Amino acid sequence: MRIAFAYLFILLILLTYGTYRYNIKQSNNRPLLQKTGWKQTIYAKKVSPRLLRLSRFFTSYNSPLAFESESFLEASEKYKIDYKILVAIAGVESTFAKNIAYNSHNPFGYMCGNRVCYFKSYRQAIFKVAQTISRNRAYKKYRLTKRIIDLAEVYNYVYPEEWSSKLEWFIKKI
Repeated sequence: MRIAFAYLFILLILLTYGTYRYNIKQSNNRPLLQKTGWKQTIYAKKVSPRLLRLSRFFTSYNSPLAFESESFLEASEKYKIDYKILVAIAGVESTFAKNIAYNSHNPFGYMCGNRVCYFKSYRQAIFKVAQTISRNRAYKKYRLTKRIIDLAEVYNYVYPEEWSSKLEWFIKKI
């Protein structure tokens, strides 16, 4: 009985051997990796060079924002802001979310009245700051001129010259 079971087990292994090979197809909205036999398919997006560069940049700073690189790009496209501005603000204000209030998810130093705003996620903070810069009337001069000093005069009115020079330094590094 044991010998029959062993032969059956070996036969089953031999019959299924080869059905676990993977087919790799790489194109838009097509399977990147397809497992034949079980018909399991893994889909993957093409990674843009900007996304890859931004993710590597955050990783070089050991930043938790590396996982939010795509959110920065999405927010910049939605609100028509250069993504480097948002990234640079996070760099100046919190060293890319390494120095923030506990559980605030606020790498931008964004204020709600006289205190730091708390967000549910980094993504929410990214979209809120992008929306504020693109729609708030206080930033109208910046939107017209695209000069960093005009952004600094509103975002950090205490030391706008120093803040804008730090922002420009990060923008060049990105």
